[in-house]
Amino acid sequence: MTAEAITTRTARIWLTDNGIVQVVITGVKSDLEDAKENVAVIARVAAGKRRPVLVDIRASLGIDQETRAYYARAEGVKSNTALAL
Repeated sequence: MTAEAITTRTARIWLTDNGIVQVVITGVKSDLEDAKENVAVIARVAAGKRRPVLVDIRASLGIDQETRAYYARAEGVKSNTALAL
């Protein structure tokens, strides 16, 4: 059974039955604070394990360079074994 989703200002995030963290970006422009919140929720949903992450960015309104850099640094990917957008 898929776990209940956690909703942030910019995303819905949950762990699927097959162990993938699913992220659906909502139609809001994301900033650095949103990125930090989303990464923290991904780590929480991953329950201390490194897991693959699938991000649906179709509704994304974009991110600035600072936010993109945060997602790419070690802090942004510490819970990921793989990432697909």
